[in-house]
Amino acid sequence: MKKVILFISTLVLFINSVNAEEYSNWVESLDDSIKYDDVQTETRYRFYKEEIEGEYLISDTLNKYKYNDINDYIYSEFSDWQEVCEGEYANIENKILYPYKKLVVDTNYIQIRGLTKDISFDDIKIYANEEEVSYEIVECDDCTKSYNYITSNEKLILKLDNTYPSMTLSFYIKANSNYPNIIYRIETYYDENFEKIGIAYVANSNLNTFKPDERWLYLAMESDIMYSEVPVVEDTNTVIYPSKNMCRYQEKMTYYYNINKVYYDDNYYTNIDGYIKDTNDYKVYYRYLINDNKEKIEDNYINNNDSINEDKIITENTNDNILSEEEQNIDIMETIISENTNKSENEKKEVPIVNTMSINKQIPIIKYIILIVIILTLIFIFYQNKKYRKKMSLE
Repeated sequence: MKKVILFISTLVLFINSVNAEEYSNWVESLDDSIKYDDVQTETRYRFYKEEIEGEYLISDTLNKYKYNDINDYIYSEFSDWQEVCEGEYANIENKILYPYKKLVVDTNYIQIRGLTKDISFDDIKIYANEEEVSYEIVECDDCTKSYNYITSNEKLILKLDNTYPSMTLSFYIKANSNYPNIIYRIETYYDENFEKIGIAYVANSNLNTFKPDERWLYLAMESDIMYSEVPVVEDTNTVIYPSKNMCRYQEKMTYYYNINKVYYDDNYYTNIDGYIKDTNDYKVYYRYLINDNKEKIEDNYINNNDSINEDKIITENTNDNILSEEEQNIDIMETIISENTNKSENEKKEVPIVNTMSINKQIPIIKYIILIVIILTLIFIFYQNKKYRKKMSLE
């Protein structure tokens, strides 16, 4: 019986030795003050996907992009009409055109500015050939996209829905009755840069209706020569020039691009499906066994053997009855198992634990086998003692 108890305690100690040989979590560095055994390494990388960013250009004059796909291209918009098209252009178009010029530029924009005082308008309407045209407010510095109140240092800019001959326009501009006799200017422009002025007039807030006449032309500017694909009718505001063979062209625009790395995140992994490994950005991780665990296990084994020897002496000197001996054996085993379990848990607490993103500990299957052996041994001891007591009672 005593030999069996010694065998069970040895099995318990073996379980502790199995626990001691479990690897630590993966860590990024090792402590030089600790003696390690069987250090293992694992290299992890950052992972990314490639994202292409680019545009179609005639040439990358700013050296903005690293790559250029000459097989991926489009054509630019046509150039303005001109008399000569020289160069290696992708597409050249020739046509007979009809040049002409306006003595007063057409109107796309209207400005109300030069106010002598602050003013408020109740209504503004624009007409072309007596038909009302729509517009949008492009600028109104501090009047919240309306013309309810405009200060003397501000201006109101309106963009018409189309281009209209300047002298065909007329205006209905009604100032609020609380702002009488305020002077301001009405000006029309051809382009958004406000370089080519059409008609202009100094207006008074007491009046509402304005129709251009010769007095509106004192600042008028001529247009540049323009080209029409159909003949133009000459009038008092239009000068016609002889037709010409003109040309225009398109240019080939190839795709310039960069390949950007879009990382999964800032952590390091052994693999991520669908992503590319960055072999230049990595970290080495470590896991280990600690020699101190083995020394503690040996001390634990010696201490428990001493305890068993003492219990063996007590058991030999105590022969009161068989039942008390059985209970004493069970108590000895429970004490051994409890002590070793507590020491094993303390040893685990001494080992530094580092959380990682990829390692999950697995309990060795041998532990379960050993536990089953212990349970079966206890059952065997129980029945053996039972048979022995029965035999002794018969005698």
